[in-house]
Amino acid sequence: PVGSPPMPRLLIATLLWSLPFSLIPRFLLGVDADVLAVTRLGLGALALTLLAGGRVSRPKTVWLLVGAIQFGVCYGAYLRAYQFLPGHAIALLTTTTPIWILILNGQRKLWRGRSLLAVLLSVMGAIFLASSAINPDPNWWRGAFWTQLANLAFAFGQLRWRAKGGGEQSLGTHAWMLFAGALVLLPLAAADFPGGLDQISFEATGVLLYLGIGATGLGFYLWNEGARQVSVARLAVMNNL
Repeated sequence: PVGSPPMPRLLIATLLWSLPFSLIPRFLLGVDADVLAVTRLGLGALALTLLAGGRVSRPKTVWLLVGAIQFGVCYGAYLRAYQFLPGHAIALLTTTTPIWILILNGQRKLWRGRSLLAVLLSVMGAIFLASSAINPDPNWWRGAFWTQLANLAFAFGQLRWRAKGGGEQSLGTHAWMLFAGALVLLPLAAADFPGGLDQISFEATGVLLYLGIGATGLGFYLWNEGARQVSVARLAVMNNL
């Protein structure tokens, strides 16, 4: 219901996603973006497969396509942004995701009244809190482009799952979706595999496991499932939490 408090799944996913913006620049900045994305998505798919007890039947083709966009395109673009912007600037630029959700959702009633006000306040508040994040840089627009592409892909996927997802096979379906996302980026990462991971330190290995299993596998599953339990306007606002 619209008047209910935010669902715990969205809150847990938010906590899982609160660390990557600082962990990636500190431990994994030298790793090729596509290698990092494929590794995270692969670990996430494996984790969800194990949580499903190995009982993962192939989903409908549409979910493979959604996974390719929400996870493959999103991660490929998001991780490329780190080549041009610091983590806190990328975090700032993700605050436009609620706008993409309203655009893709296409319901006119969300563009007026309390729903629109809530979304605009969430975007303005997030920008205000991090207004000093972006330092003048001649290549900042490239990082902004990749971040917005990631926002658009992520918004599309969560709205699609909210409208058509669910059921008893959601864990297995998400495992396949993550796998599809990894396949999209695998051709780009192939040239650097496995050498792209050779220089990772012991600490960075732990960070990579957290990013893959926690932030990617559990995070995306919990978020998409939580997205089904709230209104579109609340989902848009929760993207900035």
